[in-house]
Amino acid sequence: MSKQSQSGFTLVELAISLVIIGLVLGMTFKGRELIDGAKVKSVQAQYGKVSAALNIFFERYGRYPGDGCPSNDTTAFTACTNTPDGILSTTAEQTSFWSLLNTSNTLPLSEKKNSIGDAWQVISGNGIGAAMPAVFPPTWTFLYSPAVDSRMLCQLERQIDDMNPSTGIIRSDSTVYSSATQDCWALTPQPSKIALKLLP
Repeated sequence: MSKQSQSGFTLVELAISLVIIGLVLGMTFKGRELIDGAKVKSVQAQYGKVSAALNIFFERYGRYPGDGCPSNDTTAFTACTNTPDGILSTTAEQTSFWSLLNTSNTLPLSEKKNSIGDAWQVISGNGIGAAMPAVFPPTWTFLYSPAVDSRMLCQLERQIDDMNPSTGIIRSDSTVYSSATQDCWALTPQPSKIALKLLP
């Protein structure tokens, strides 16, 4: 009488398989956190580029890009004939910001892309949240994106600001992080507005 062969996993094979699956899952989650961290660093660098371009344009032309432009997407500095006031309060001024930086070879339009949300807008505080004037001052001009993952926003705050969504350079309507937040990546994701101060 011959013995019937049995097929299936041994206990050792099963244990090894579970360890491998655990390692793959762990690397996947860690990799996602590294990718998100790189996106935050990219936004930090981008904010520096936009701020520098703003100041370079001012040094060249004596006014900020868009300031005093009477029509949307103005491409020639000489067409901005209105008196400059040091802020970009109208739609014409805000849309001309990007086109003037681009045509003056100060900053390419590719910098308008945003790695953590929608494309950047240049907008005044009252265009972001008129009901929150203390957070988004109406006379300030911001680099703005309407829907950013609050975990990335928290990490960006940690790197360049004060961890308070209502004060500092970075303003937000987020309620999930504060100066007491220990781990931004452990927060519950929440789409949040992000506004980085450009002017005054």
